[in-house]
Amino acid sequence: MINYELVHALCTAKGISGDETAVRSLILNEIKDYADWRVDALGNILVHKKGKSPAKARLMLSAHMDEVGLMVTDITADGFLKFDEVGGIDRRVLPGKAVTVGKNHIPGVIGVKPIHLCKGEEAQSIPAYSEMYIDIGADSQEQATEVVGYGDSVCYDAPFLQNEYSLNAKAIDDRFGCYVMIELIKSDLEYDADFAFVVQQEVKGLKDGKYTVAVSTQGGGGQSKYELFIIGDNGEKKTAPITDNGWNKWQTVEIKDVIVKNGKATIGVEMQANAGNWGSMDNFEFYLQQ
Repeated sequence: MINYELVHALCTAKGISGDETAVRSLILNEIKDYADWRVDALGNILVHKKGKSPAKARLMLSAHMDEVGLMVTDITADGFLKFDEVGGIDRRVLPGKAVTVGKNHIPGVIGVKPIHLCKGEEAQSIPAYSEMYIDIGADSQEQATEVVGYGDSVCYDAPFLQNEYSLNAKAIDDRFGCYVMIELIKSDLEYDADFAFVVQQEVKGLKDGKYTVAVSTQGGGGQSKYELFIIGDNGEKKTAPITDNGWNKWQTVEIKDVIVKNGKATIGVEMQANAGNWGSMDNFEFYLQQ
């Protein structure tokens, strides 16, 4: 049986990319007594669930906690909020959509120039973000800034609708995936398994610029050789050696001044095992910082 109460809580939680705190807290409250877990520096929840037997091959299941949304970029003298997208959004669906703004969930509605004031092709075109605004009922910038601020998250204020045939809600992608993993973690698994509730899936790609790429690793006690590597879109490969520190010893390796162009970079770890010596680096966490 599906626990629709939990699905409702997950889907209605506010959590655009980069602001997943409410969703993460909800998930942790559900799984904390059923498995070993930790939250990494980016906010991902990493879970290890013991099964009845060790797994012959390591398996990880992943679902993302974030949802698409908007972010306040400016507040006009008349108290309207200007915004930009967070994640991939079809602008055609935005006009008239109800939203909530900031930590206090201030209600608002997305507005555009009224149709009876549009002329020619303007009436048929898709409004740009610069032509839209969020109306929270404020009469001035001063009044608006009493309850919202620059950079505030903006979430869709959509109802959770359920009948015997269907379910309609915001953020089903991928909160239902999170729900499935929660139920698996609570269950008695046949084999050990790992789970990752991840952040910022909806915001893809890199801005051009100079980065530092790092990997935090936990070793597995062999004599294998490892390298952190990154390949830019020009094919240039930079590497850095990783030492196998053994169990429960984390280390961080960095490659600095990585140039990213056209938003492309391939990051990974390569292993070269010595003959007769088995080893594995069992945990990796990648970071990219500009």
